[in-house]
Amino acid sequence: MPRFAAARRLMELGLMPGTEVRFVKAAPLGDPIALEVDGKHLSLRRADAAQITVQAV
Repeated sequence: MPRFAAARRLMELGLMPGTEVRFVKAAPLGDPIALEVDGKHLSLRRADAAQITVQAV
């Protein structure tokens, strides 16, 4: 998936700049991972999640 398309998909899922993201858990083999965004749980492949830049709060 081209980088622009991946970034657009993440934004459509609610992952916008300034949004709080919380790691919930990873699958037993490490892929996919579960994140909490605005009270919703999202399941993302590690490759897609690697596109997210986070800052500790």
